[in-house]
Amino acid sequence: AIPLGLLVGCDTLPLSGSDSANLRPNLSSREMPPVQSPVVEGADANDTFDTAQLTTLPVQGAIEIQGRIDHNGDIDVYALGSAVAGDLIVVDVQGHDGLNTVAAMFDSHGDLIKANNDRSYYAGQLDPYISQVIRQDTEMLYVGIAVSTATHFASSSGRYSTGSYTIRVSRRTDTAYLSARQQVVWLDF
Repeated sequence: AIPLGLLVGCDTLPLSGSDSANLRPNLSSREMPPVQSPVVEGADANDTFDTAQLTTLPVQGAIEIQGRIDHNGDIDVYALGSAVAGDLIVVDVQGHDGLNTVAAMFDSHGDLIKANNDRSYYAGQLDPYISQVIRQDTEMLYVGIAVSTATHFASSSGRYSTGSYTIRVSRRTDTAYLSARQQVVWLDF
């Protein structure tokens, strides 16, 4: 089985402590804290879905999360609470002092919803940015942050080790969306 990870381009960052028997989050007995902002990353390990730092995203509005990548391979995972189809979730990450990060959003099953490495590589904007309308209700929405390993794509001016970051996560409800449906894709080489 493939280890759970943040997918960025062709790179995969495995979540430490994950194995094929434990790929799905355990949502039992997880009580969400009240909304607060800014949220500061706790001292506890938050590198898997089951140990994700509980961080409540308001139904309308935004929160700010302040975190730190402590070592190479460190992944920080935040559990934001439930999301319903039609919620527009925006994740805007700013790495401080040149820290080059990657972000990914997952549903309550641990399935990848969207990932981003560089907001605009060619414009030199190396911080990730995700804007995604949720198409299916999920009991828990997760955001993961790690240092980018895509040095062959990214600017050499970024830092690829440790450092701090700020995430601004916002939600707007009742966004129009197309429900999931089968599609036919024609590839003509």
